[in-house]
Amino acid sequence: MPIQFADYAAWERQRLDGGERERQLRYWRERLGQEHAPLELPLSHARGAVTGAAEGRHRFVWPAELSDAVRALARARGASLFMAMTALLDLLLYRLSGQRRIRVGTPIANRGKAETHGLIGYLLNLQVLQVDAAPQMGFGELLEQVRQAVLDAQQHADLPFDMLVEALAPERLPGVHPLFQVKCTQQDAMERERSAAGVRVRMQTLTAGQAHFDLSLDFTDRAEGIECVFIHDTGLFDAQRIAVFADSLTRCARQVVAAPDAALAAIALADPVDVADGGEAPQAATVLALWNAAVERQGLGMALRAEARTASFVQLDRAANRLAAQLRAQGLGQETRIGVLAPRSPELVLGMLAVLKAGCVHVPLDPELPAERLAYQLHDCGARLLLAAQPVAWQPAIPVWPLALSDDMEPEATTQEPVTLHRDQAAYLIYTSGSTGQPKGVVISHGALANYVQGVLARLDLPAGASSMAMVSTVAADLGHTVLFGALCSGRLLHLMAPRARLRSRCLCGLHAHAPGRCAQDRAQPSAGPAERCPARAGSATPLPGAGGARRRAGRCWSASPRCSPLAACSTTTAPPRPRWAR
Repeated sequence: MPIQFADYAAWERQRLDGGERERQLRYWRERLGQEHAPLELPLSHARGAVTGAAEGRHRFVWPAELSDAVRALARARGASLFMAMTALLDLLLYRLSGQRRIRVGTPIANRGKAETHGLIGYLLNLQVLQVDAAPQMGFGELLEQVRQAVLDAQQHADLPFDMLVEALAPERLPGVHPLFQVKCTQQDAMERERSAAGVRVRMQTLTAGQAHFDLSLDFTDRAEGIECVFIHDTGLFDAQRIAVFADSLTRCARQVVAAPDAALAAIALADPVDVADGGEAPQAATVLALWNAAVERQGLGMALRAEARTASFVQLDRAANRLAAQLRAQGLGQETRIGVLAPRSPELVLGMLAVLKAGCVHVPLDPELPAERLAYQLHDCGARLLLAAQPVAWQPAIPVWPLALSDDMEPEATTQEPVTLHRDQAAYLIYTSGSTGQPKGVVISHGALANYVQGVLARLDLPAGASSMAMVSTVAADLGHTVLFGALCSGRLLHLMAPRARLRSRCLCGLHAHAPGRCAQDRAQPSAGPAERCPARAGSATPLPGAGGARRRAGRCWSASPRCSPLAACSTTTAPPRPRWAR
């Protein structure tokens, strides 16, 4: 051999010490930036809940015609098959996570020098390929990003991965691989069996038994079709979920070869598998489908009440249709963020329904928050329009439309073709409280919201006498969405309580006294209990301030406790609150 491994190690150290380390570090710092948030995929098990989990493997092979189409698409765009497969994986991860910045790691042989081709030794290195996806971006643009990222990474491939991690110093989390959590590898299509000098040799895959990453895609370009293997951590994903991922990746490939420039948000994934206690998946894919069914059933029945103001289902639906048509006429549509500045009022519901009907993303803004925070949220979310039910206390850089619900029953406007919504499409964007720093926006999909609303309503199993639900929490937090969407989607009266009435059990029970069968949401989240006159309150099954008074005045009182955030994508548990003496 021309060189030994020790020669290579000495050469590499000399080259890095000669300024190459700083040059390559400078590139990676600029490329990856300072934020290194982990990729948040839909897990089957909470991270850390299953210990000692082994790796799982799911193999699938694309048919020849699909494989040929993917290869042809790559060639037409000046890309390799590896680039195309990585772009497809990026597309899948973007749609599954909702995160725009996607990172995928890939191992490289690091044998670019001719002298290293026959060298015995471990030269493997890891590289991070980062792309920035967007809803309206076409796959061709995403593929070009991957192509450029691969080419640039190859020019900066000598910096060892451990040095990169040490230099960037990402926050280390238990069980989370630094800088990336998903890997993509193209394997050589080597012959599995060979014969030489009368000796028959068969290659066999060896594994240590544990997954090194959350998820890995290994693929091999074979004549009969592209062979893919999803290698996953069984402590995070079960086999059923990985099968859905594989089906979704195949569907992504079929759609992008047919229409390479179609918006990423329009790519349809496989339907998610319902794994909650083996229960059946919810029937409706979106809350608008539930709302439309409620309008059909209730007609002129009362949809909401805010002190002396009321609106029927038909009145509210027609007003929302008119406003949605105006939004679409302005070119506002799929994944466009629209702020809705309104208190708990009919205008809040009108704005929300109109934005959803237009296919846009609802961004609720609570007018009780400081103007500085509202301005930040509006700017940070990239909203293109603000619907305001009251004067704006700052000067937005985007158009502001007044938002008002007329008391008159205006005739139905010209019927427009309804917007087709996909369950993975964003429904609303809501901000955290900012208690740990700057408020952060969280995107909730139509599917997650529909699943949550239907799941909670099924769990509460409200009787027919529970004819209305009361919302008292802020409009700009998920706390009240159980009541807000629960009432609208189940055909019940939504009672929007004034700010002065919140946190007061006497006021809540006065509500019950005047309207038996009503379910109220006290302070936070969800809305109801399983009996008439049943105020519900958020929190664990622990002593609740005011619960004793509420129980004496109104009978049974239930506590509903959200267990994760965002609330529209989590489950809820219910239990009677315990009195203070029962600790």
